[in-house]
Amino acid sequence: MNIEGPHRHEPHADDEGKYQVLIDPAKCLASGICIAIDPEIFRRSGRASAAPKQPVPYRVSIVDAQELCPSGAISFQPVEVREDLQP
Repeated sequence: MNIEGPHRHEPHADDEGKYQVLIDPAKCLASGICIAIDPEIFRRSGRASAAPKQPVPYRVSIVDAQELCPSGAISFQPVEVREDLQP
């Protein structure tokens, strides 16, 4: 899922899954906006911001960080959870 433009993504039933948050280090300006919005998800890694390697539950703050990122470096997409791989 990659929200672009002024469209606000409102949560719905499908948002109960996990999402992979990605930051393109080539685009990241390290403004820190994402970290200020949600320091539990985003962190500083050297000269750029970083996202968790593991998928995270949906949070509106991820959309907010993506929309406010001055370089457009943040994206996220749903992660399909396969029932046959669950313990």
